[in-house]
Amino acid sequence: MAKVEQMLETLRVFRRGSDFPFEFWPEPGGLVPWADLNGDLLFCWRTVGDDPDAWPVVIVDNGVNEWSEFDGTASTCLAELLQGTANLPILAYARDMFTMRPIDVQLWED
Repeated sequence: MAKVEQMLETLRVFRRGSDFPFEFWPEPGGLVPWADLNGDLLFCWRTVGDDPDAWPVVIVDNGVNEWSEFDGTASTCLAELLQGTANLPILAYARDMFTMRPIDVQLWED
């Protein structure tokens, strides 16, 4: 948890004076980072609603200059990233990186 708290503090500093539209946790609806991609992009949950399984994913660059909100769950976001089908401009370089080495990812259904 210490790494997350340190990351949140850094993100709050970067956010000051920017037009970044999201707060960071523990503010209501704040973002909580849960993964990064090569230290360039952060994957965050936007803590809205009572069901954490339904929290949307926001992908933000580590300077809090660019962001995209993914319309789906974290697992779906990761699966689409690995399949090369995640259609978010912020993920373009990652999509290209993964499509050079195709990976077949299947989502399991209950």
